[in-house]
Amino acid sequence: MASCWISSASFFEQLEKALAFDSDEVNAVIKNVEVLERLFATLMTQTAPQYLPLTQGFDDKAKEAAIETFASYRPQASR
Repeated sequence: MASCWISSASFFEQLEKALAFDSDEVNAVIKNVEVLERLFATLMTQTAPQYLPLTQGFDDKAKEAAIETFASYRPQASR
């Protein structure tokens, strides 16, 4: 039974360390999520519609058209 108590104590010590956080870091993550939400909304409304025709059809020609569209794609460098 003593080993069970030691394991539990060790578990709670590890849990305390895992749950410790810096509020500035949490706020930075929240801000980053908000930025990503805005970026996602913009991409879905302005960029994605041009690719919707590529989702039509499941035959080989449709798949080849999608591959050709993205074959020469080069991501833009982040700013």
